[in-house]
Amino acid sequence: GRHSPPESGTHRREGVHCVAVAIRRSPDDFRVDEELVSSYASALESSPSEDAPFAVCRLTKSGWTTPDAVDALTRELHLPPRSVTYAGLKDRHAATAQHISLDHPPIGAVRSLARGVEGEGWRARTIGWSSRPLDASCIASNTFEIVVRGLVKFEVELMRSRADDLADANGALLFVNYFGDQRFGSARHGKGFAARPLIAGNPLGALRLAIGTPARKDSGMQRAFTRLCAAHWGNWKRLAAELPECPDRRPFERLATGSEPDAAFMALRPFLRGMCIEAYQSYLWNEGARRMVRALPAQEWRTIEAADDFGPLLFPRPAEFPASWLTCEAPMLSPETEFAAPWGDAWQEAITAEGLTTAALVVPGIAALRFGHALRPLLARAAGLVVEPDVDDSTERGSRAVTVRFSLPRGAYATVVLRALGQ
Repeated sequence: GRHSPPESGTHRREGVHCVAVAIRRSPDDFRVDEELVSSYASALESSPSEDAPFAVCRLTKSGWTTPDAVDALTRELHLPPRSVTYAGLKDRHAATAQHISLDHPPIGAVRSLARGVEGEGWRARTIGWSSRPLDASCIASNTFEIVVRGLVKFEVELMRSRADDLADANGALLFVNYFGDQRFGSARHGKGFAARPLIAGNPLGALRLAIGTPARKDSGMQRAFTRLCAAHWGNWKRLAAELPECPDRRPFERLATGSEPDAAFMALRPFLRGMCIEAYQSYLWNEGARRMVRALPAQEWRTIEAADDFGPLLFPRPAEFPASWLTCEAPMLSPETEFAAPWGDAWQEAITAEGLTTAALVVPGIAALRFGHALRPLLARAAGLVVEPDVDDSTERGSRAVTVRFSLPRGAYATVVLRALGQ
């Protein structure tokens, strides 16, 4: 979290104020609470029926990804994983509360969920019954409470000045709605996105990037898994026998028995298969958004650039946004994309820079994998932003800690807000 004094720790380049600051946190320092849309919440029934067969549960967790916590829950209840739906992914490195729905759970599971089902680091309990499964339209917002630690006084002042610079007329922080780093976990090794070899008709190359390439931040079983894959890639029988028992071993079991590479790739967990596509689409979306900001007329130095592993994040002040941006929704690139103002030129440049066209965004030989069309708001607001007075940091002598609170619409990333604030 430490950072050099302003004269050496910041610089101005082409009229842009650039700062890169690391952040350390424990799950208790990063809290997320998902809020349901009021109409969906108020329509929940108190008991199951033919008209309300979906159990809606509140899932709290710490130290778990959403898919892994759901897997643990379904194992505990002896349910198939496909019976559970959820509307968003919550960070493993956080204390989070979100909602899930279960399709026609059996009576034993109903009774258990009414009391509350729990394991180490997670708990699920029914809050009502619905006529339809949970999806993104059921989520209104996410509320965050984040403790930023290890700060020097300059960094505290920087957070406050940026919060002022990026505030709109209503006091919310208005920012470009980039995807956050956690969206790109499948490329954490720095070797590229699995979607690229998929597009090239190389499912084995995609499999290697998705689960078989070591990353510096790997730990525990994941570290052992990726390093064994790297050491013995191509020796499918050995990998099928020696890899730790977990869902990600299934592709190697398929290859060891002579399955084709595309069948092996499809043996990945559905969530991971989907993220191989969606992570690359998200990267292209961020690239397009960056190009839109760079195309703005020359800005004053207070336009903010935050360093990021997957490309810098640029944050103009709200007064600098063209009016057309305020209601703009830009697409995840797909074969269906038709370029249009105000985002079209930037999105065209982003995919051209990758040496691709939208027509090339297909996975040959695997019809089940698609680059789907979806729209995303170009801008997002962090409502109710509060930067509390700084206090002594109990974890690092001589440094300061600041608590930040705000709410975001579904799909927006708190880590991007922190980048905008200099963290």
